[in-house]
Amino acid sequence: MIAVLAVAGASPPSVAQALPAELQQQVDALIAAIEDQPTPAVAEDEARRRAEVVWRWANARSLLGGFVPLNTTLMVGRVMSGQSGAGDRFLEQLDDDVRRLVAAADPGLLGTLSIEGPPAAIADSLQTYRVTYTVGRLPVRAGGRFLIARHFLTGTPIQVDDAAGEGYTTIASSRPGAVFERTEAPIVGPHGGFRGATPLPAFRLSGADLQPGDRVTVTYGDRSGGGPGYRVPSYSNDAVALPVYVDHGDGLFHEFPTPTFKVVGGAAVAVQGFAPSIVAVGERVEISVRSEDAGYNRASGAIPSYQVLLNGAPYAEIPAAKSNLANDYAGAIHLLEARFEAPGVQRFTFRSPDGAVVGQANPILVEADPQVRLYWGETHGHCGFAEGLGSVDGYFRFGRDDARLDFLTLSEHDIWMDDGEWRTLNEASRRWSQDGRLVVYPGYEWTANRQVGGHHNVFYRHFDQPRVPSQEAPVLSALYRGLHARFDPDDVLVIPHAHQAGDWRLSDFDTERLVEIMSGHGTFEWFGRYYLERGFQVGFVGASDDHLGHPGYSPGRGLANRRSNIHQFGGLGGVFAPAKGRDEIFDGLRARRTVATSGAERIILLADLNGRPMGSSLAMTEERGIRLRAIGTAPLARIEVVRSGEVVHVEDLTRQGDPAAASTDGRARYQVVFSSSSEPFGKFGSAGQGIRDNPRGHRRWGGSIALRGARVAAARLVGKVAPDTDSVRVEATAEGNDGRGAKQRVVFDLATRGIERVVELELEGVGDEATLEVSVNPTREAGRAPPVEREDSDFPAVREVFRLAGLGDETAVRAVDGGVTEDRVALRRLPAAGVDDVTMRWGEERSAPGGDWYYVKVTQIDGAVAWTSPWWVGTEPPR
Repeated sequence: MIAVLAVAGASPPSVAQALPAELQQQVDALIAAIEDQPTPAVAEDEARRRAEVVWRWANARSLLGGFVPLNTTLMVGRVMSGQSGAGDRFLEQLDDDVRRLVAAADPGLLGTLSIEGPPAAIADSLQTYRVTYTVGRLPVRAGGRFLIARHFLTGTPIQVDDAAGEGYTTIASSRPGAVFERTEAPIVGPHGGFRGATPLPAFRLSGADLQPGDRVTVTYGDRSGGGPGYRVPSYSNDAVALPVYVDHGDGLFHEFPTPTFKVVGGAAVAVQGFAPSIVAVGERVEISVRSEDAGYNRASGAIPSYQVLLNGAPYAEIPAAKSNLANDYAGAIHLLEARFEAPGVQRFTFRSPDGAVVGQANPILVEADPQVRLYWGETHGHCGFAEGLGSVDGYFRFGRDDARLDFLTLSEHDIWMDDGEWRTLNEASRRWSQDGRLVVYPGYEWTANRQVGGHHNVFYRHFDQPRVPSQEAPVLSALYRGLHARFDPDDVLVIPHAHQAGDWRLSDFDTERLVEIMSGHGTFEWFGRYYLERGFQVGFVGASDDHLGHPGYSPGRGLANRRSNIHQFGGLGGVFAPAKGRDEIFDGLRARRTVATSGAERIILLADLNGRPMGSSLAMTEERGIRLRAIGTAPLARIEVVRSGEVVHVEDLTRQGDPAAASTDGRARYQVVFSSSSEPFGKFGSAGQGIRDNPRGHRRWGGSIALRGARVAAARLVGKVAPDTDSVRVEATAEGNDGRGAKQRVVFDLATRGIERVVELELEGVGDEATLEVSVNPTREAGRAPPVEREDSDFPAVREVFRLAGLGDETAVRAVDGGVTEDRVALRRLPAAGVDDVTMRWGEERSAPGGDWYYVKVTQIDGAVAWTSPWWVGTEPPR
């Protein structure tokens, strides 16, 4: 079983490890036990004991700077928790990983990987990279294999069959007589099939053995046969992986530290400003002006000059710049200073001289003497430590410099984390944290399937605290017990999320103070509501769950011409605190003084109930009054007040204005709005029945819009889009749509999961009999995380016809078959000028046994949403 030790030149493990003496004895005994009896053949208790030794061994190796195979910590957790039975692949992998750890502990035995290629590649460009394996002391015998693994998040094809095709990959050796035959090998995990083993290209060696010092080169994007090259990902990242695994001839693939390359953004096509949300009169304010490519990446190349407008009036000029490798692409970001001498709302917009590149910053509320500020942060993101991509420093750099966050956590999955990585994460968190600029909290994601508790992010107020990982606390109650045993609850924060659904029937009152209701996976307002319905007092935050090193400003992505599970633009969490300091922000989060937003929109919500801030619990009173001020990043569509799960008040802000005034130069603006629920069971079940499942998947809306009696002057998707998959275009058709020869239709492709997506149309010549027909192709629910209880739904084709004439200021809503829910297609006509700053007062007299909870939801016309955290009136405090 540990045959690698028999190879000439291999050191015995006791020499190579440099482990503590007691642990070394346990490792030696483990190796002997596996040689005597493989783990799949032993009793469950013995398998668990062996896994515990491997767990301690892997952690000790990582703390010594040694390499640990990617899936080792995942595997031992499955065995330690008893989730493996006889013959399970995790039991077999345990023995294989012991062999891998023994070999990796011997310096020079296995050899090394290196990479050659461009120092930085433009996103979505075609390149050529060469990964070279240099053979170590362990030869590669005939029959050995080279597996061309692929990180599942790259989304770029690797193929070995078509020399003229994209992604053509070849292999060659410096050893005369060595021949490579194409084959395949299955691999599971981030470097292969994420949900199950997927066959990937491999090459089998024949003709000659490879000896120490020989080189094997894998060429990605080989152009020698006329191919265009290897397409790099469409997103910027400082460490995109090109993993290669080597089987030396005994059937076991060995893994190596993965070669990586850097991807940067392309040409500037948009500009985005980031500003503080609440400032004082006379205070120095810094606004970051970031030029972006079509994928929201920081732009490279020539950066245009910009005219800066403040509230529509000229304010400043930003000179043209260069963003390139020489200046680390810093030229795409310009810092603008401002001071405001009077209270009010300030809005910056930006425009290149030719008008081709335009954008805006989030609104700034200037107050005479603000007692609290609104700080924005990311509580859920990943990089290459787990199944994501990118370095730890790259993650924090993006959060500080690109997303301009106020607070940030790197919440790596604990199933892929060892003690060495946890130490590195804490060291980086400390290094990047600076009160007044960016506050970084160490944290991780407790990663367990829905049946045993679901995913929960864990954060610490202080650095260098021990984690309570799922390997040692495999069920949710064990996590809570472990945190209470080690920490003061005031120094810990736990946030469950819905993608792998947290158990809304179980919550720790002391540490679980917030719930994530929106991420790149979708919008899950119901998830927060389920906790509230059970009496748990939790606030709301949004996040991204980004896996590409883009915390706080993370667009949804498509992978290999399909939608990924993370297809929405990620959200944000906002917290009200008196200062941008470690304790102030952490205390604000624990006090539930929070808002959640979608699309990384910094929508300002100022709200109180009977004078108490959001997150407050009030004694019973019949008089309940909510005051709200909503300052949007776009015109607002509606405000909803939710009481104990029921919408009790709605203000439709699209009706505030004369719709007839929407016509300028003979044009009128209409919006076609698509929406689908993400609630797991919809009309066939609910949390009240005790049924638990992961969220309903996303619904793809692909189809067309045809006009009769009107012409399309322009069509666009509004709001943040998934750059690889969302689209809308106007195209010619064979049939005149309006009876006047205007041969056109609007073709769209987008997806929803708990949120609205909006196609905006500018129409000309709208006649008295004008109609708009929406046709949607049949499709199937997608993007759910296993395990699930309910089967995916099939969605039939949709055809809805709306009359444009007489629509007025009403919104026409049509329910369509969504399987377990009724999804919606709606049409509304917009007034000429929207309302982006609204003050609302609403109240009621009510006395309800057991009390009530309230929150407010604000939706913009671009589909972006913001939520206040709840208030509780007359409810029994948790204890």
